[in-house]
Amino acid sequence: MQKTSIDASVEAICIKGCREVRRDIQLMEDGKTPPELTHHTKQAQQLILEELKVIMSVYGDNCRI
Repeated sequence: MQKTSIDASVEAICIKGCREVRRDIQLMEDGKTPPELTHHTKQAQQLILEELKVIMSVYGDNCRI
């Protein structure tokens, strides 16, 4: 598993915007896989989910426009 591939996938999800990132996090927590992550293993998907949660923790519960 290459770190650059994980970073690229995190960036691909983040570029969609705050609300979409939150939707993808919820989707992953529900056991589903966003299209950007289908090529990753479950282990890599878990790492990406954890990274997204860390990133989004800075914003609290709200997405500002």
